[in-house]
Parts: sequence; C-alpha cells; structure tokens
Amino acid sequence: VSQIAPPTYNGEPQTAAVIKLYSSYGKQNATFTYSSTQAGTYSESIPAFTDAGTYTVYYKVNAANHNETTGSFNVTIDQKDISDAVITLGDQLTYNGLEQTQTISSVVVDNLPVTYTIADNKATDAGDYELTVTATGNFKGTKKVSFTIDPKLITITFDKNSEDDIDIKEETRSISIGNDNTNYGSEFETLDRTGYSFIGWTKAKDNTDFVKYTDILLGTTEDHTLYAKWYEDVDSEVHGASGNTYTIVDADNV
Repeated sequence: VSQIAPPTYNGEPQTAAVIKLYSSYGKQNATFTYSSTQAGTYSESIPAFTDAGTYTVYYKVNAANHNETTGSFNVTIDQKDISDAVITLGDQLTYNGLEQTQTISSVVVDNLPVTYTIADNKATDAGDYELTVTATGNFKGTKKVSFTIDPKLITITFDKNSEDDIDIKEETRSISIGNDNTNYGSEFETLDRTGYSFIGWTKAKDNTDFVKYTDILLGTTEDHTLYAKWYEDVDSEVHGASGNTYTIVDADNV
C-alpha cells in the first residue's frame, strides 16, 4: 500500500488516495483495513488527517484461506504555499521621531488564516519600506509587502507678540517632518514696528530662546508657536564738556 499523491492542507480532514497491490491464491479478493495506530481499531476507511505533516498508517490484509498480512505506509499532507496570500497591514504609521513597528492585521490564503512570523517591519524615518512574512505550521513560503511611514505635518504659527498694527505676511507655516534632520525650511520673516527693533523669533513670549530657520526640529513633532521678540528704542542726547552732542541708545526688554 502506498500513497499516490499528497493532498495540500485545506483546513479540513483529508483521506489519502492510495494504490493497493496484492496477490492471492486463486485470485481471491482481499480486504484491507487501516488504523492510525498499530494496536488501534482497524476499519476499511483510511484514517483522515488535517494538519500538514507525515503520518504512519497501519494496515491488515485478509483473504479466505490466507494468513493475515500486516504492514504500514506513510501519508503526507503538504503545506499550503502563501504566494497568493492577501496580507492586510495594521494601523498606518506616521513619523514621530522614534522607531516604530508595522503590524499585520491578517494573512489569508484561500480563506484560511495563515500562521507566520514577520521580519524587517521596524523603521524610524518617513519613507517606503518592505517587510517579509514567513509562513509557519501548515503553510510554507515567504511573501514581501510594502509599508510606509508617512511624514508628520505640523503647523508653525508666527505670533507678532504685540497689539500694534504690524504687517505680517506669513502667519503660519506647514512643515513636513520625515527625519531628525528636518529644519524650519526657508528664512523667517523680519517684522517692522514703530519705536521698536525686531530681534528675532523665540519659543516663548518672555524668554530669549531664539529660533533660527536652520534649527533642526529634532524631537518637535507637534504644532507650536514662535513669538516675535522686540526691544524698545529709547534715545537721549548728552552734551559733552567739549560741546559735542552724543546720542545714547538704551534698550528696555518688552
């Protein structure tokens, strides 16, 4: 007795197709019975198996006026290939400055949920990547699938930091952050205010933590505001002993 061709895993119990060769005196018919264990219960039905793998089937052959013959043969159920599998990714990733892991929601082939391992699914910078799914258990093969980390789009708001009527052309700026080398982009606007000197842009209203457009946005992946920094212009004339007039400019922080 031997298996003709192994079936492929389909999630259901399957019985192997076999070929039986025998000879008997007087061409008497023989009866084959089978069991999945040598000392088990034998029947005319070949045992069915579900999972992929190789199994041993035991058999007995009986014919009138003949001694019983016993033996065994292997039954194989092949693993199912995942080349046609449909892979559904988990949540879409957006750049956050940290290493992230792309998850998989499901891997299915012919309506069968695939067991698998996953590799190359970690990345930090925004961009396109490719992960590898390797089948396990009742399945075989590997399959690659692309995933993306989207850039993080943030909005920078420029606050003139004054109640005066100041012309500001760029009130907001959108920046797409995709890696830890991203800066603010183009040069910041320089503002004009009567009676004051514009010093630059700061991260808070009441400090001197100045920001330049070339500064890296490392660790800054949220919307934020930059504030205009002003110094008031105060002029006074001082007459020296020689009769010359000097102008002293004092600056008070506002």
